[in-house]
Amino acid sequence: MKKDVIFFSNPFGFGPTCEVAILMNMGMSMWKNARLHYVASSECTEILDDKGIHVIPANQRDPEQIKEILASYQNPCVVSSLNRFAVKVAHEQHYPNCFVDNLTWMWDEIPEEYLLTDMYFALNFPGIDSKIQDQPKLIKIPYIIDTFMSKDYVDSEVLVNIGGGMNPLTKKIPTAFLQILAKAIATSNNRGIILCGGQESMTYAKQYLPHNECLTLKKDIFLASLTHTKHFVTTPGLNATMEAFFYGIPVSFLMPTNLSHWNILNVLLKQDVVPQKIRWEDILEQPLDFRNTPEKVAIPRLEEIADTILQDKKLLDKAVHMLYNMFLEPKSSKKQKEFITTLGTNGAEVVSQTLMDRWGL
Repeated sequence: MKKDVIFFSNPFGFGPTCEVAILMNMGMSMWKNARLHYVASSECTEILDDKGIHVIPANQRDPEQIKEILASYQNPCVVSSLNRFAVKVAHEQHYPNCFVDNLTWMWDEIPEEYLLTDMYFALNFPGIDSKIQDQPKLIKIPYIIDTFMSKDYVDSEVLVNIGGGMNPLTKKIPTAFLQILAKAIATSNNRGIILCGGQESMTYAKQYLPHNECLTLKKDIFLASLTHTKHFVTTPGLNATMEAFFYGIPVSFLMPTNLSHWNILNVLLKQDVVPQKIRWEDILEQPLDFRNTPEKVAIPRLEEIADTILQDKKLLDKAVHMLYNMFLEPKSSKKQKEFITTLGTNGAEVVSQTLMDRWGL
């Protein structure tokens, strides 16, 4: 009898959902003894491209809903991408479960709820080795890179990506950031620039960019579009960045909109794989330090900084000018390609094979 594998992600931008989408695609191709289900809110299904996946609409951060859903299956297996609620319920109900985390390297201490899982897959990234010592549940894996792409794609000279733009902590899109970005794109006179991101953010941006495409792309179409663009300009999220590195597309970085963006950009700067970037510090010409700052404080603070720039004509003109110049000229991607190679890129296969062996999938 086939086993039911229930996937959960955390609706924090698109990153956790992208990893689930990749793992579900890989599971469909590898597992012969499994039925796949995905518990998802509307923010996650915006980009879902998987065919043949049973989607269960629900608030995947609600423990009671999770408990009820899992109880409707006979001994389900749980795969969680940065969703602590799912592994906690699975642990309490004694269901086999695993946790996938691309930010292990960033935590001061790995949250206790993450370690309730049976298996903790920690994606390789600089700084991770010191975090996984003496943690027997942790399995360091190569980076999870998507290779499942559509034949259809959006053609662009410059593909500008802001990710999901939503998070469960503030439940707001970064409006000031979007206005600054839209003004710079409009100034570029539609030089083949396409903006992509979450639906609410794209609806908001469209009122400032009536002559540009502002799109929410399904995961497979986004990946195909990424591989066809000449220049990828993105907020410093990990999934899309690492995919662009893998496919050799020159990547430039926008200002961070959350704490992980800020940390990721700093790590990539130390690795010398950021030929072009614009930070809030570059616009303000003053240092910013978000170390030891919780995410729920960092996100509104970053939007306050964006609003300060938006309301100051001199700073706004400076930001627009910097963005305009960055859009025009992609820089070499050689070091970026070398960097992702050092991390390994077959993490999806490793996770899928491990689960197949341990859970009999």
